[in-house]
Amino acid sequence: GVEYCKILELLPDGKALLLRAGVGWKEGCVGHATVDTGTNSQAGYTLISDKPVIVDDMRTEKRFSAPSLLVDHGVVSGMSIIIKGKDRPFGVMGVHTTRKRTFTRDDANFLLSVSNVIADAIERKRLSAHIDHVARYDILTDLPNRILFIDRVTRAISHAKREKEQIAILYLNLDRFKVINDSMGNETGDGLLKSVAERMVNCVREGDTVSRMGGDEFAIMLVGITCASDVTKVSQKIIEAVSEPYVLDDREMHITASIGISMYPYDDEKMEGLINKARAAMLQAKEHGRNNDRFYNMEMETSSYEMMMLENDLRKALDRRELLLYYQPQVDINTGRIVGVEALIRWRHPDRGMVSPADFIPMAEETGLIVPIGEWVLHTALAQNKAWQEEGLAPIKMSVNFSSVQFRQKDPVEIVANALRETGLKPGYMELEITESVIMKGADAVIKKFQELKELGIHICMDDFGTGYSSLSYLKRFPIDILKIDQSFARNVTTDTNDASIVMATIAMAHGLGMTTVAEGVETKEQLEFFRSQKCEVVQGYLFSKPLPAEEITKLLREGGRFEI
Repeated sequence: GVEYCKILELLPDGKALLLRAGVGWKEGCVGHATVDTGTNSQAGYTLISDKPVIVDDMRTEKRFSAPSLLVDHGVVSGMSIIIKGKDRPFGVMGVHTTRKRTFTRDDANFLLSVSNVIADAIERKRLSAHIDHVARYDILTDLPNRILFIDRVTRAISHAKREKEQIAILYLNLDRFKVINDSMGNETGDGLLKSVAERMVNCVREGDTVSRMGGDEFAIMLVGITCASDVTKVSQKIIEAVSEPYVLDDREMHITASIGISMYPYDDEKMEGLINKARAAMLQAKEHGRNNDRFYNMEMETSSYEMMMLENDLRKALDRRELLLYYQPQVDINTGRIVGVEALIRWRHPDRGMVSPADFIPMAEETGLIVPIGEWVLHTALAQNKAWQEEGLAPIKMSVNFSSVQFRQKDPVEIVANALRETGLKPGYMELEITESVIMKGADAVIKKFQELKELGIHICMDDFGTGYSSLSYLKRFPIDILKIDQSFARNVTTDTNDASIVMATIAMAHGLGMTTVAEGVETKEQLEFFRSQKCEVVQGYLFSKPLPAEEITKLLREGGRFEI
């Protein structure tokens, strides 16, 4: 017989073993006493040797020191064996006696069989715990998943009902996460989601719950709320935390969040209603500019339904031929001759009438519909320009916008090459307008694509310059032909000295880099004279013409294609 037996658990850091279970030990030892790994103990030596270790007399043992746990209990002889796991040892099992005893190989084999049984039991328990964890927690962020969140909200409502307390549900969606995920890759997108999750957890109390509902949507439950202002403070804290810069793969990136809020018991008394209403409020936050929060109100359900129906209609708009192109003339600032047009998409809805691009383009980008829509725009615009040329009209350039989503999701070179080939338009009569957001993300890869596009023979225009990052160190590296000055600057060049200075510097810089400049949004003669004084080459805006359907542009070109300057 033996006086002591023990099961020592290897702690996560691998530096110590905890007396997890045992028989015969003094009160207070089990669950608290630890033994060093390494050669400072029999158990540590057992881990190193990876085989049964038998001690005939601890007093004369030379291989390792006797730990205080054994010395305090007067142990003389003992035997220990590893409890093996699949990836690493679970720990060590041992038996000891205070009288001298020689343990045999049969004793070791018996202890080994017992340790195997224990290892199997531990493995099953860990597997069960892992399965339960995976079923209730998000694999990527380790936050509670939708299932666990619903369970916690349901329980919290029952408690709040008894105690007459308030609960807040915050439903959060990352703004334009799809663009980052598509442009940077899933690995970077996953890293961003994990960082966002960590920041949100740091913004709430221990008793609150932050959950990942799926994709880039999260939900937060705040319990024990006393007033709505408390919820606002937390919501704003989360918005600020999420919007701080992230550094992933040595690249700095930014993202914002839109949050919708519902309150128990005022907005709903049931779990499903609270979550759905918080999500409806989130959609309203997105509609009102993103990077903000909104409390639920009854009108939101109607608005959310309208947005859903609009998205459904947009998915059918291409097949139903409801989309059309308008064209705005681009005018030579010295001669007044139309040198090009910009293709601008419009949607003629059968019931709603003309839908503003501001209402459906962001939706198209978020849903990915911008890819097929963009290809249609490209083919239609180039085909129209080819038709004008075949009619014998003076050749002009066709300027087509290309969104960052299109640029990242498909090969822009292949798309443009196919459109040119299918329409028969010569590349020199096409301009591709790309915003700064495309240029500043993944610079090396973008430069390569730009160079390939240039090899096709098209012209590349950077649109809305000055509204994004405006990194001059990047700008000089890109093979850009045209710099387009955003209309927000053009609007104020005659009234705001700061805007005027920015525009003057931009034009001078563009000319220094060998680029042509285009000013959009020119509406007055004073603005025209300013741009002429700065030697800007091309202007477009309502001073000359609003965007027009193809037949009206055709008429202008037939009449000579020239405006009074």
